[in-house]
Amino acid sequence: MKVTKIIYSKKFPYAPYLNESIGFEADLLEDESEKESIQYLRELAEQSFITAHPNVVLQKQVEEVDKRTPEQMKIDDIALIMSSKTHKELDTFKLLKSIDKDYFNAYNNKLKQLTK
Repeated sequence: MKVTKIIYSKKFPYAPYLNESIGFEADLLEDESEKESIQYLRELAEQSFITAHPNVVLQKQVEEVDKRTPEQMKIDDIALIMSSKTHKELDTFKLLKSIDKDYFNAYNNKLKQLTK
């Protein structure tokens, strides 16, 4: 199959229950890549919307921020428990102590230290 025409359309929300649809139809030349052409039309649609609505903030795809392993997250959480300086600070970890014995032990040890 040979792709000769690309149609791209996107709906942009800009207020509650209000959207604007922007779309393009383009003929694909012999030496053009379909993926690159679609990306170009996508960027063109976003630029058109931003130009027309400069005060609207477009939502971007959320990337995974935390790339730590579960083991590293647990180590970091226990370190935070142990670095608590007040009972109030320690109380923020109260729910954690009920899910795992390591959290439970860290929480209780820190509670003993703060109570002395």
